[in-house]
Amino acid sequence: MWDPKWECFIDGVSIGYAPLGVGYGLNHWKLCEGQPNIADGHHTLTLNMTTMGNTFWFDQLLFTPSPDNVYGNGTNVVKIGLDDPAIEYGYGWKPWSSDVNITATSQLKLNFTGLCHDFLN
Repeated sequence: MWDPKWECFIDGVSIGYAPLGVGYGLNHWKLCEGQPNIADGHHTLTLNMTTMGNTFWFDQLLFTPSPDNVYGNGTNVVKIGLDDPAIEYGYGWKPWSSDVNITATSQLKLNFTGLCHDFLN
């Protein structure tokens, strides 16, 4: 069993999680698999995290923007850093360094306009 564990939701509907595979390091994990049946538009990504002692480290999210989204500017992937005002942190998050926030049990939300492709941390 992996620790930490997380589950992803788009607009309140669970889309599960992306299980870790062989060769994953300590960071840059795929958190959620893409969902082709969820249309381009305004969405809320919610990540619920729980651990059995390890911490969940968060430094960034990557997603595919809508072509007309202000984030997009013609790029294929948008990087949302930990201090982006679009991220809403639940109770329990704390800074580990200037580059990383950590939690043992919490949630974060991101409102975005784009395609529900893979979300990476």
